[in-house]
Amino acid sequence: MKNTSFLQKQVMSMKMNKHLIVLGLAVLLICIGLSGCTNEDNSQDGADTSNDLAKFVGTWVCEESGGIYTFSSDGAFSFDAPGEENEGTYEVRDEKLWFTYTFPSELEGEVEGFDYSFSDNDTTFIISPLGYPEYAIAFLKQ
Repeated sequence: MKNTSFLQKQVMSMKMNKHLIVLGLAVLLICIGLSGCTNEDNSQDGADTSNDLAKFVGTWVCEESGGIYTFSSDGAFSFDAPGEENEGTYEVRDEKLWFTYTFPSELEGEVEGFDYSFSDNDTTFIISPLGYPEYAIAFLKQ
């Protein structure tokens, strides 16, 4: 059996440490490089919705049902229609309109999301409950 000296062991140990450092750096660089590779569409993350919020401000009337939405610039909304009245706050997030109800009391704290779109130079607002486009209702800006 061949005896290795202390010095030879130290040299081999240093070579091994050097290889481990190089290997560790390579793994780190690969992880960093792959961290941006996902299938998620992040194009809407952090999207500026202030323009859409400004579009909502005002009074909107549904000629079909007589329902009236009023959106304030402070994020409050009210809805009045024959036999129905709601109040709360609204926000636009992830290209959806979200209501948090404060009135009537049985709806207080409930959050409901809607798909929405604007047309006719932002004078028509179309809203539908999430997942139910067949229930879309158009409102005209007053």
